Amino acid sequence: MPSAFATHPPILFNTHGFLRDVRVVQCRFETLVSEHRRTPFTLTDDLGYTDVVLTPLAEHLFGGTAWPDTLHLAIVTGEPAIVEQCRGFLDGIVGETEDRSWQCWLMRLVIDGIMAMCANRTLDGLPMALRVRRRKALRKTLRNRRPHRSDDGHKCYEDHLAYARQNQWLCATTLLRWGTPAQTTVRAARQFMMCHESALMLIDDGECFTHGETVHVVGEDTCPDTTAPGTSPIDDYLQGLRSQADTAYRMSARHTQIVQELESSRGVPPSEADVRYLYDAERLIGAYQRLQHDDMPSHTELLTQVLLYDNPTGMALWENPVYLFDMACSLLGCMEGFRAARFFEAHCSSQHAASIDLLEDHMRVVRDEGLMRLPLRIVGETQELYSQVDAVGPSCRTSLHNIHRRNRADAFSIILDRLPARNPARVRDIALCFADERYDDYARMVEPFVAAA
Repeated sequence: MPSAFATHPPILFNTHGFLRDVRVVQCRFETLVSEHRRTPFTLTDDLGYTDVVLTPLAEHLFGGTAWPDTLHLAIVTGEPAIVEQCRGFLDGIVGETEDRSWQCWLMRLVIDGIMAMCANRTLDGLPMALRVRRRKALRKTLRNRRPHRSDDGHKCYEDHLAYARQNQWLCATTLLRWGTPAQTTVRAARQFMMCHESALMLIDDGECFTHGETVHVVGEDTCPDTTAPGTSPIDDYLQGLRSQADTAYRMSARHTQIVQELESSRGVPPSEADVRYLYDAERLIGAYQRLQHDDMPSHTELLTQVLLYDNPTGMALWENPVYLFDMACSLLGCMEGFRAARFFEAHCSSQHAASIDLLEDHMRVVRDEGLMRLPLRIVGETQELYSQVDAVGPSCRTSLHNIHRRNRADAFSIILDRLPARNPARVRDIALCFADERYDDYARMVEPFVAAA
């Protein structure tokens, strides 16, 4: 597992380029909505619509979320409620970034996602295309006074969870696309993907939401600040645990054994990334099996103690719930890892056993094909089904959308955390290549990078 970066230069954000692209989407959106009034589009169940200007740029800015589909839905239907929702979303980005700062917009995304998870009712701000509906159901929904709402408790929870995940993804990809240097943005993007639950705790005066790293907004008239970014107690604690783990890994006899086993089976020396993944996975499974019946504090309780009081003492590394949670997200991805950690802490044996089985499947892929292939295997599980998404009903299509986005998020977070950090710019490019679903390009980019690790 790559160690945390030794230094963390301030994040510089290309505000001008970001807002330029958002304004292009705004302008094209208004043009198409205006055209709809004169020549109505035909509404099909799969939206059935793309635009040469808006579609690729919306995917570039907001891909992996429901916003590109919601923009298309507004254009195709011309429905005022959806048009106003999209208009408000785009206006909010521009207005908040110009009036307050770029990091305030991202901070609001984090807070909106957390508020959605805490709400016991459907929020009005959820993008309309978050859930797939047939034409008849869509028209019925749009006749309601509050069309974004759902009376189904299970659907409400699913929608909130999907919305929070998508905001998490949007924060990370926006950082990588528009922020520099890669050394800090890769680390901050990983924190968005891995640590969404504690994001609110990490916002302090003068510090940004990325575990205390100061973000500097760079525009045409703004001079970058050279002040070194700060850190938060939680960040220091997490990095201390990882440094402790790095030292133990280098001194472990099992490290050498795994190298020998892989070299014997493959005929060539393995990459350090492959070895470290298998080492950490073995240790995590062993810890889960050893501690599964123990009464332990949750990782959230320990992080709160770190933030408000002091660091917990007298706790071995692989018995520390914070480190176990961190490793679950690192090895399984931010979504499956979160589920595995929660099942473990709640003593949900059958669900946690399924998480262990999944981790063992990942280990087999890494052992046989290498870590670079694991993200492709993760998304490959749903890629074939997802390619046939238009042939199934709305409920199945919504589920496939959510599963595919979840798998992409898991694979994306593994890339951010597990590729060697000695070349952060390369990690950033590979992660964005994967995020854009250019999987053939990803395979070409990552192979020599990991082989040389």
